[in-house]
Amino acid sequence: MIFQEAVELKKMFAEEKAKVREQLALGSCEDYSDYKFITGIYEGLTRAVQLIDNYESHMIALAASDDDDDDF
Repeated sequence: MIFQEAVELKKMFAEEKAKVREQLALGSCEDYSDYKFITGIYEGLTRAVQLIDNYESHMIALAASDDDDDDF
């Protein structure tokens, strides 16, 4: 079971991470504070994808346990 909304969200987050990565690669940070801020955004996007993956796994496990309950 794949949640289409999750796929779309992860795609959007991946695109945003690519933009942030490009921004870092171009050296657009003026100082260490900017660098910390931008890397924080990148880490936040990474964590958001992890949370979506965890949610998907949880929902799949719930669906599987519900299917197992139907066998009785």
